[in-house]
Amino acid sequence: IILKPSPGLKVKLGKNIISGLAWSGTSTIKNVQVSFSSGLIWYDCKLNEEHIKSSFKRFVYEFDWNGEEIIVQSRCLDHNGYLQPSRKEFLKKMGSNAKYHFNAITSWKINKDGSVNHVY
Repeated sequence: IILKPSPGLKVKLGKNIISGLAWSGTSTIKNVQVSFSSGLIWYDCKLNEEHIKSSFKRFVYEFDWNGEEIIVQSRCLDHNGYLQPSRKEFLKKMGSNAKYHFNAITSWKINKDGSVNHVY
């Protein structure tokens, strides 16, 4: 999940850092990616302590924000090959009543004024 930016925070024009936490309940973290295109294109993040195998990792990605409205997402891949599902994939498989074990990709919208909102 992306912790920065997130709702309640503001993004400034120019260079920004996306940071967050990734975890897996079944294996160690292999890779974390971010998207600025609602999941159409994904970019690899830098993992803290990449040499240490762990089911819990912090990640960072530097990006330039030009003031355009964008949807920011992150997803995790573990060493068992499990790729975090989109919200649509998760709801199709688990239904809409699986609230406690919801592990789908979360989406943040960065608005033109730099404010951040949770969106579906």
